[in-house]
Amino acid sequence: MSRKTRVIVATGIATAIIAVTMSAAGVFSAPEASRTTAASQPGAQSADPANPEEVTAIRNVVTQAIDYRNHRIVSGTAPATMENVGEYFTPDAAPAVLQDFGSLEGRQEQLVPFGLVHTASRSDIAFEDIVARNGKATARVKEQTTLGLAPINGIQGPDEGYVYEQLFELSQSGGVWKISGTRPVNPLGLGPPTVIDPRSRAAPSRAPTRLGKPERSGG
Repeated sequence: MSRKTRVIVATGIATAIIAVTMSAAGVFSAPEASRTTAASQPGAQSADPANPEEVTAIRNVVTQAIDYRNHRIVSGTAPATMENVGEYFTPDAAPAVLQDFGSLEGRQEQLVPFGLVHTASRSDIAFEDIVARNGKATARVKEQTTLGLAPINGIQGPDEGYVYEQLFELSQSGGVWKISGTRPVNPLGLGPPTVIDPRSRAAPSRAPTRLGKPERSGG
Protein backbone atom coordinates (compact mmCIF):
# COMPACT_ATOMS: atom_id res chain seq x y z
CA MET A 1 0.00 0.00 0.00
CA SER A 2 1.45 3.36 -1.01
CA ARG A 3 1.94 6.20 1.49
CA LYS A 4 -0.83 8.21 -0.17
CA THR A 5 -3.26 5.30 0.14
CA ARG A 6 -2.43 4.85 3.83
CA VAL A 7 -3.16 8.52 4.49
CA ILE A 8 -6.55 8.29 2.73
CA VAL A 9 -7.49 5.14 4.70
CA ALA A 10 -6.45 6.61 8.06
CA THR A 11 -8.34 9.83 7.39
CA GLY A 12 -11.45 7.92 6.33
CA ILE A 13 -11.48 5.82 9.51
CA ALA A 14 -11.12 8.87 11.76
CA THR A 15 -13.86 10.72 9.90
CA ALA A 16 -16.26 7.78 10.20
CA ILE A 17 -15.73 7.54 13.96
CA ILE A 18 -16.62 11.15 14.65
CA ALA A 19 -19.40 11.49 12.08
CA VAL A 20 -22.19 9.96 14.20
CA THR A 21 -21.14 11.76 17.38
CA MET A 22 -20.88 15.19 15.82
CA SER A 23 -23.42 15.23 12.99
CA ALA A 24 -26.32 16.58 15.06
CA ALA A 25 -24.27 18.95 17.21
CA GLY A 26 -23.92 21.79 14.71
CA VAL A 27 -20.51 20.64 13.53
CA PHE A 28 -18.47 22.77 11.16
CA SER A 29 -14.93 22.93 9.83
CA ALA A 30 -13.72 26.14 11.40
CA PRO A 31 -10.81 28.50 10.89
CA GLU A 32 -8.58 29.60 13.76
CA ALA A 33 -10.74 30.85 16.64
CA SER A 34 -9.96 33.19 19.48
CA ARG A 35 -9.42 31.98 23.02
CA THR A 36 -12.35 31.48 25.36
CA THR A 37 -14.33 34.68 25.86
CA ALA A 38 -17.54 35.49 27.73
CA ALA A 39 -19.49 37.96 25.62
CA SER A 40 -22.92 39.26 26.62
CA GLN A 41 -25.63 39.32 23.97
CA PRO A 42 -28.23 42.08 23.50
CA GLY A 43 -31.16 41.57 25.85
CA ALA A 44 -29.25 39.37 28.32
CA GLN A 45 -30.59 39.72 31.86
CA SER A 46 -28.26 40.65 34.66
CA ALA A 47 -28.29 38.75 37.95
CA ASP A 48 -28.43 42.05 39.82
CA PRO A 49 -28.16 45.41 38.03
CA ALA A 50 -26.76 46.96 41.22
CA ASN A 51 -24.13 44.25 41.64
CA PRO A 52 -22.24 43.54 38.41
CA GLU A 53 -19.74 41.46 40.39
CA GLU A 54 -22.43 38.79 40.66
CA VAL A 55 -22.79 38.62 36.89
CA THR A 56 -19.03 38.51 36.40
CA ALA A 57 -18.65 35.68 38.92
CA ILE A 58 -21.33 33.60 37.18
CA ARG A 59 -19.78 34.15 33.76
CA ASN A 60 -16.31 33.28 35.01
CA VAL A 61 -17.21 29.98 36.66
CA VAL A 62 -19.27 28.82 33.67
CA THR A 63 -16.60 29.81 31.16
CA GLN A 64 -13.84 28.12 33.16
CA ALA A 65 -15.91 24.96 33.62
CA ILE A 66 -16.57 24.68 29.87
CA ASP A 67 -12.89 25.16 29.09
CA TYR A 68 -11.87 22.55 31.68
CA ARG A 69 -14.44 20.07 30.34
CA ASN A 70 -13.40 20.53 26.71
CA HIS A 71 -9.73 19.93 27.52
CA ARG A 72 -10.61 16.42 28.73
CA ILE A 73 -10.24 15.25 25.12
CA VAL A 74 -7.05 17.20 24.39
CA SER A 75 -4.04 14.88 24.25
CA GLY A 76 -1.52 15.41 27.04
CA THR A 77 -3.95 17.10 29.43
CA ALA A 78 -3.63 15.98 33.04
CA PRO A 79 -6.54 13.80 34.22
CA ALA A 80 -9.42 15.49 36.00
CA THR A 81 -9.35 15.45 39.79
CA MET A 82 -12.04 16.00 42.39
CA GLU A 83 -10.13 19.03 43.65
CA ASN A 84 -10.19 20.67 40.22
CA VAL A 85 -13.81 19.76 39.52
CA GLY A 86 -14.79 21.14 42.93
CA GLU A 87 -13.55 24.57 41.89
CA TYR A 88 -16.47 24.85 39.46
CA PHE A 89 -19.16 22.43 40.67
CA THR A 90 -21.04 22.01 43.94
CA PRO A 91 -20.18 19.04 46.21
CA ASP A 92 -23.40 17.29 45.19
CA ALA A 93 -22.69 17.62 41.46
CA ALA A 94 -18.93 17.03 41.45
CA PRO A 95 -18.81 13.18 41.71
CA ALA A 96 -21.00 12.63 38.62
CA VAL A 97 -19.12 15.34 36.72
CA LEU A 98 -15.78 13.73 37.55
CA GLN A 99 -17.10 10.41 36.25
CA ASP A 100 -18.16 12.05 32.98
CA PHE A 101 -14.79 13.73 32.61
CA GLY A 102 -13.08 10.38 33.07
CA SER A 103 -15.26 8.97 30.29
CA LEU A 104 -14.24 11.83 27.99
CA GLU A 105 -10.57 11.12 28.68
CA GLY A 106 -11.12 7.45 27.90
CA ARG A 107 -12.91 8.38 24.67
CA GLN A 108 -9.87 10.28 23.46
CA GLU A 109 -7.57 7.33 24.23
CA GLN A 110 -9.77 5.08 22.08
CA LEU A 111 -9.43 7.43 19.10
CA VAL A 112 -5.62 7.66 19.17
CA PRO A 113 -5.01 4.33 17.35
CA PHE A 114 -7.07 5.71 14.44
CA GLY A 115 -4.90 8.81 14.20
CA LEU A 116 -7.51 11.16 15.66
CA VAL A 117 -5.58 13.20 18.24
CA HIS A 118 -7.00 16.46 19.55
CA THR A 119 -4.26 18.99 20.23
CA ALA A 120 -6.17 22.10 21.33
CA SER A 121 -9.57 23.45 22.33
CA ARG A 122 -10.66 27.05 21.87
CA SER A 123 -14.13 28.39 22.64
CA ASP A 124 -16.21 31.53 22.22
CA ILE A 125 -18.87 31.66 24.95
CA ALA A 126 -21.95 33.84 24.51
CA PHE A 127 -24.23 34.33 27.51
CA GLU A 128 -27.73 34.70 26.14
CA ASP A 129 -29.50 34.99 29.49
CA ILE A 130 -28.53 35.16 33.18
CA VAL A 131 -31.12 35.19 35.96
CA ALA A 132 -30.35 34.97 39.69
CA ARG A 133 -32.60 35.08 42.74
CA ASN A 134 -32.05 34.17 46.38
CA GLY A 135 -28.69 32.45 45.88
CA LYS A 136 -29.81 30.45 42.82
CA ALA A 137 -29.08 31.26 39.19
CA THR A 138 -29.50 30.00 35.65
CA ALA A 139 -27.31 30.89 32.69
CA ARG A 140 -28.20 30.10 29.10
CA VAL A 141 -25.04 29.77 27.03
CA LYS A 142 -24.17 29.32 23.37
CA GLU A 143 -20.74 27.75 22.97
CA GLN A 144 -18.79 27.74 19.72
CA THR A 145 -15.75 25.52 20.07
CA THR A 146 -12.89 24.68 17.72
CA LEU A 147 -10.87 21.49 18.26
CA GLY A 148 -7.37 21.32 16.81
CA LEU A 149 -6.23 18.03 15.28
CA ALA A 150 -2.76 16.56 14.90
CA PRO A 151 -1.57 15.75 11.36
CA ILE A 152 -2.35 12.26 10.07
CA ASN A 153 0.71 10.69 8.44
CA GLY A 154 2.21 14.14 8.06
CA ILE A 155 -0.84 15.71 6.44
CA GLN A 156 -2.61 18.49 8.36
CA GLY A 157 -6.37 18.47 8.00
CA PRO A 158 -8.85 21.19 8.99
CA ASP A 159 -9.88 21.86 12.57
CA GLU A 160 -13.17 20.49 13.86
CA GLY A 161 -15.82 22.53 15.57
CA TYR A 162 -19.36 22.68 16.91
CA VAL A 163 -22.00 25.02 18.27
CA TYR A 164 -23.73 23.86 21.45
CA GLU A 165 -26.44 25.56 23.50
CA GLN A 166 -26.71 24.61 27.13
CA LEU A 167 -28.36 25.72 30.36
CA PHE A 168 -26.38 25.96 33.59
CA GLU A 169 -27.89 25.95 37.07
CA LEU A 170 -25.82 27.54 39.82
CA SER A 171 -26.01 28.09 43.55
CA GLN A 172 -24.16 30.45 45.84
CA SER A 173 -22.53 29.43 49.10
CA GLY A 174 -20.28 31.65 51.15
CA GLY A 175 -20.39 34.26 48.43
CA VAL A 176 -19.04 31.80 45.81
CA TRP A 177 -21.06 30.73 42.75
CA LYS A 178 -20.73 27.09 41.65
CA ILE A 179 -22.53 24.95 39.08
CA SER A 180 -25.12 22.55 40.44
CA GLY A 181 -26.30 21.16 37.11
CA THR A 182 -26.18 21.53 33.35
CA ARG A 183 -28.27 20.28 30.46
CA PRO A 184 -28.58 20.87 26.72
CA VAL A 185 -31.16 23.35 25.45
CA ASN A 186 -32.11 20.71 22.88
CA PRO A 187 -32.27 17.42 24.84
CA LEU A 188 -33.22 15.38 21.76
CA GLY A 189 -30.12 16.16 19.73
CA LEU A 190 -26.73 14.48 19.91
CA GLY A 191 -24.21 16.33 22.04
CA PRO A 192 -20.74 17.40 20.94
CA PRO A 193 -17.68 15.17 21.44
CA THR A 194 -16.77 17.06 24.63
CA VAL A 195 -20.02 16.18 26.42
CA ILE A 196 -21.25 12.84 27.76
CA ASP A 197 -24.89 12.29 26.84
CA PRO A 198 -26.80 11.46 30.05
CA ARG A 199 -28.81 8.92 28.03
CA SER A 200 -25.64 6.93 27.40
CA ARG A 201 -24.96 6.33 31.07
CA ALA A 202 -25.63 2.81 32.29
CA ALA A 203 -28.91 2.36 34.12
CA PRO A 204 -28.54 1.49 37.82
CA SER A 205 -28.37 -2.23 38.44
CA ARG A 206 -31.33 -3.95 40.06
CA ALA A 207 -31.59 -7.16 41.98
CA PRO A 208 -32.88 -10.03 39.80
CA THR A 209 -36.59 -10.76 40.10
CA ARG A 210 -37.41 -14.30 41.19
CA LEU A 211 -40.20 -15.90 39.18
CA GLY A 212 -42.54 -18.53 40.59
CA LYS A 213 -42.90 -19.72 44.15
CA PRO A 214 -39.79 -20.47 46.18
CA GLU A 215 -39.12 -24.12 46.95
CA ARG A 216 -39.66 -25.28 50.50
CA SER A 217 -36.74 -26.89 52.27
CA GLY A 218 -37.15 -30.07 54.29
CA GLY A 219 -40.31 -31.56 55.74
